[in-house]
Formats: sequence, C-alpha cells, structure tokens
Amino acid sequence: MWDIITSLRERCAVVLTTHSMEECEALCTRLGIMSGGRFRCLGGQQHLKSKHGPGYTLELRVDPAKHNETVVGIQRLFPSAVLLDENASKFKFELPSTSIELFEIFERMEQSREELGVLDYSASQPSLESIFLNIVGRSADAKRARTVPRSTQSLSCGDGISEP
Repeated sequence: MWDIITSLRERCAVVLTTHSMEECEALCTRLGIMSGGRFRCLGGQQHLKSKHGPGYTLELRVDPAKHNETVVGIQRLFPSAVLLDENASKFKFELPSTSIELFEIFERMEQSREELGVLDYSASQPSLESIFLNIVGRSADAKRARTVPRSTQSLSCGDGISEP
C-alpha cells in the first residue's frame, strides 16, 4: 500500500487519514493534526518538530568512574538542560531548542567528551509521535479549562491562598 501511495503522490495530491506516525513519517510531505474535531496545525515534519517540540534529547553513556561529574558538567555546558532519566551510567537530558542549535550540541559534546568521561552519546529531535501527543494533550487541557465554570476557576498562590 505504501508503494502505491508513494507513486501516486508524485502525480497528484493524496490525503491520508491515519493514527500511525510511522506512516506519516514515511509517506507525508505535509501533516495536519486534528484533535477534538478541530484542525490544530499544518506543516512539514521539520516545521512541526521545531514549532511544537520541547527541544532536543541528549542521551549519554559515561565511564562509571566519572558518573558524579557528568550531571554537573552537562549543566555547565548546557545551562538549560533538564535531567529526565538516570540509570547506572546512562543519562537522558532535555535541551530546549530555544536555547541551542543541534550543531552546537555536537560541537560542545565533542570538545568535552573526554573531560566528562562520555563513552558515547546521541542528540535527537522529538518523534512525530511525541509531537502529536503534545498537541493533543494541550488541546485537551484547553478544553478542560473552558468547561470549568468561571466562578470555580482559581489561581493558586505560593502562600497557600487561593484567589478567584
């Protein structure tokens, strides 16, 4: 089926409705995402990843002897880095795309690789699946906020006082 769609799209427009992000990545040049019966966004894969993605994911495997220095070193290299996961000598960080470009991640990692004891690493953009879930989640949150009666909405303050 994918071969047929691919051959057709060179001669005419093909509209494909699917929940499979794998199909979208393989077959689509432009994607539209709908949620709650509304069209939420339209664009190419790279556009959607750049606009709606949280940033880049940096995954590392480090020398166990330098384990403690890794988090401090990564946060020195990338001040906006957020540690998402740590398991033995493996780390996963999120780097907001507003603070850095992909080439800078590789450049800084190569310069500091030995110092941090990094055995191997990868930097990647979010998958289309995570972009889709992010957009759908935001639209569901917005819908819930609209359905709460105005008089029951409140703002929570740091001192425990709630204001309408």
